[in-house]
Amino acid sequence: MNITKISIDRPSLIIVLFSVFTLLGIIGYKNLGYELLPDFNQPVIVIKTMYPGAEPGEVETSVSRKIEDALSNLEGVDYLETKSMPNASVIIANMKYGTNLNNAMQDAQRYIDNIRKDLPADILSPVMSKVSPNDLPIMSLSATSNLPATEFYQKMTDNYLPRIQQLKGVAEITLLGGEEREIQVKVDQAKLKLYGISLYQVAEAINRSGIDLPAGKAQTDKESNSVRLEDRSQGLYLVQRIRDEAHRFAITAHRQRRGKIGLVSRLDTIAGLGPVRRKALIQRFGSIEGIKAADPKDIAGIKGISLDLALSIKTQLE
Repeated sequence: MNITKISIDRPSLIIVLFSVFTLLGIIGYKNLGYELLPDFNQPVIVIKTMYPGAEPGEVETSVSRKIEDALSNLEGVDYLETKSMPNASVIIANMKYGTNLNNAMQDAQRYIDNIRKDLPADILSPVMSKVSPNDLPIMSLSATSNLPATEFYQKMTDNYLPRIQQLKGVAEITLLGGEEREIQVKVDQAKLKLYGISLYQVAEAINRSGIDLPAGKAQTDKESNSVRLEDRSQGLYLVQRIRDEAHRFAITAHRQRRGKIGLVSRLDTIAGLGPVRRKALIQRFGSIEGIKAADPKDIAGIKGISLDLALSIKTQLE
C-alpha cells in the first residue's frame, strides 16, 4: 500500500493531515523569535597591561611574552595576537567558536595570577575584557566650542556628560578627543646640579604631596573614629607650595654639604688628626659649630683622641 492509493481511497485523512501541518506551520511562524541585531558574542578576550615608563622592547620581554606563555595553555584558545607598545601590553586571545567566554576569562585570570610574581613590580594590574558587537556605540555625538580647549574639555566632563548619563537607556559614555588639563613641572637643570638634587627626588616630592592613608583610630569611652592622613592636590597652589618646600630643602641640603666640606678642610689643618679621626668627628658632631659647642671631654676618647688634642682642636676651630 503506497501513499497514492491511500490518498485516493481515503482523501479525508490526507486533508486532515495537511490541515494539521499547515496549522502547526502558522503557529510556529508566529512564535518564531527574531532580532534586527541578534545577540552574538565573538569569542575574543583582550588582556591589557599598563607598564608606565617602559619601552616596547622591555614590555615585550618582561610582560608580553610571560603572559602569552601562560595563556598558551588556556583551553579553547585558537591563536594569540600580541602587541607591545610604549607603556602598555595588549594580548588578544582568539577563542574557538562555542567557547564559554566567562569560564575562559576566569581560567585566564587564574593563569595570570600564577605568574604575577614573575612580572615587574611597577606594572598595573592586568585588565581583562571580552569583545562583543553589543559593546559598540550606537550613537556618536560631536561638540565644538569657542572656549579654550582645556576649559571646554573640563566643562564637557563635569557638566554635560553626567546629564547625558542620566538619560533613560544610556549604559555607557566614552569621551574621545579633547585636550585634558595638565600641570607641567619644568625643572631647572642648573639649579638641580647646584643644590645636588636629582630629578627622582623632585618626582618623589610631588608624589608624596597627594596621599590619602589610614592613620589608625581615635578612641574614647563613648565613641571610636577613624583617622586618615590626607594631603590631596589643591591645584596650582599645592604645586607652588611643593616648589617652595623643595627650594628650602635644597638650600638646607646645600648648606649642610658646604658645612661638611668646610669642616673637613678645617680639620685637615690640625696636626694629629688622621682620616679615621676626622671621619669620626664629622659623624659625631656634624659641623664646626657642633665641635665648638662640645665639651673637650666628649671629644677626647673618640678614636683615641687625647684630652690635650681635644683642647687643641677646639682652640684651632675658634
